Amino acid sequence: MKIIAILFFCALTLPIRGYAFTYDAGSSQFPSKNEEAGEVRPIDPKTGKPKLPTRLQVYKKNVDEKFSFGMANFLTGWTEIISEPLEHTSKESGKKNRSLAFMSGFGAGLLNGSLDTIGGAVTILTSPVPRLKIPLPENGVDLEKMTGSTL
Repeated sequence: MKIIAILFFCALTLPIRGYAFTYDAGSSQFPSKNEEAGEVRPIDPKTGKPKLPTRLQVYKKNVDEKFSFGMANFLTGWTEIISEPLEHTSKESGKKNRSLAFMSGFGAGLLNGSLDTIGGAVTILTSPVPRLKIPLPENGVDLEKMTGSTL
């Protein structure tokens, strides 16, 4: 059992040892000005160009994003049980159609809520490996849609 735990830990730490530290330094993924935060990157005195993030900084950012996404889905996945029936009934008209839509929405919500919650837990556990993507129904819980703002 200890050997399995050691192998699992080694597999999770592969990105830390340099495996996943690849990014295109010339891409527009890392602009010199962070628009959301209003920050400007420090200028390298030797080249006069903005400093690019290190591979470790990029890795940490990706791990943080994946962990946050997993937490959001793990903690709010159950809300699909409520939101799916409401979405289904708002599209239908007529009493008979609305009751059928509610039942199909409840089933879809139960399935999506369960999968979002379980997928969120798996995403949290695999956050040290940011390249590993866990597929979720409807791309997981949309917090912007639920709260009306970005976190």
